[in-house]
Amino acid sequence: MSSALLRSARLLRPQFQSVRNMSGHSIEEAIAETDKWKKISYAFLPVVGLVGTYVMYDHFAHHKHYHQVKYPFIGKRDKPMPWALAGGTDCALFDYKCSAALKAAAEH
Repeated sequence: MSSALLRSARLLRPQFQSVRNMSGHSIEEAIAETDKWKKISYAFLPVVGLVGTYVMYDHFAHHKHYHQVKYPFIGKRDKPMPWALAGGTDCALFDYKCSAALKAAAEH
């Protein structure tokens, strides 16, 4: 009985094998390869910074910036806006420049 228990315990025990490295290289080679790519990455950080600086300069020096075309239907108001005070206003909800101009005109 005890020999049967020992045999079954031996079969249930996990069999430990050496760990297989899936890349086919030793751990030392993997560490060396990682260090090599770290050095390459650090070497190219200044290159990326210089190219980024050049691209930003080129963009801001030569490109015209976007402006909204004044189509007639963009500012169309068919009914008073719910945020307008009594008397109405043509200002959009978050158009602070227009609101400030209306307040300044009302004070004078």
